[in-house]
Amino acid sequence: MGNFEKIIIKKERDKIRRETLGKFFFDLAKSIKCPILSSRSYYRFIYRLALHEARQEMAGRVMIP
Repeated sequence: MGNFEKIIIKKERDKIRRETLGKFFFDLAKSIKCPILSSRSYYRFIYRLALHEARQEMAGRVMIP
């Protein structure tokens, strides 16, 4: 095996390594993004619900124990 073949094999390994790392970080970003967005929408829902109840209580419609 000559130097040229070794260089080609090394470049192919580097390319595969970069693609694998890219796929890993892309999947990691997707898995982190999903819970963050879902938790953000959950907290937004809770905030709006509490705000709605507070407005109704201030209007005298609902008495929160």
